[in-house]
Amino acid sequence: NICNASPAGDMIIPLLVLDAVVELASWQDGAVHTRLVPLHEFFTAPGKTVRQAHELLTAIIFDQPADTFVARFRKSGPRPALEIATVSIGIGGRLENGLFKNVRVAMGAVAPTPLRARRVEATLEGRPLDAAGIQAAITSAGKDATPIDDVRASAWYRDHLVRVFTREVLNDVLESRN
Repeated sequence: NICNASPAGDMIIPLLVLDAVVELASWQDGAVHTRLVPLHEFFTAPGKTVRQAHELLTAIIFDQPADTFVARFRKSGPRPALEIATVSIGIGGRLENGLFKNVRVAMGAVAPTPLRARRVEATLEGRPLDAAGIQAAITSAGKDATPIDDVRASAWYRDHLVRVFTREVLNDVLESRN
């Protein structure tokens, strides 16, 4: 799922929210060599990554989230099981003293590669998670996503789902802490 670099890969989105790093290993000159690549830098195009032909992905590494870390994942697809995502979104961060901190937002199937939604992250970072912050994040989500029309959905529908899912997951995070 990670190495085939599908923009719709399910596990990629939660791993991006966890700020994961991948370990790539190769055998060269009689020894194993490894390098670490942040997952958000791993994907270069649909089906393309920075992994070289002689490398294997040998580990996925991320820190244990803090006790105040909350996260949500939402996806849509044509069937209830074994589906390829039409749109997926993951949001995570620390809710501390009413503020959303260390915010990470990831989106799938709405751009050529899975992505960190940097505009949404910047919009939410250090702000109260309230109605105004959620509305600002919805607006930013539409700027981070660059969906296309394909056999699974139209660009318009994907753009709509990105906004709806952003609202839903943020409202769920807010309600979980009240």
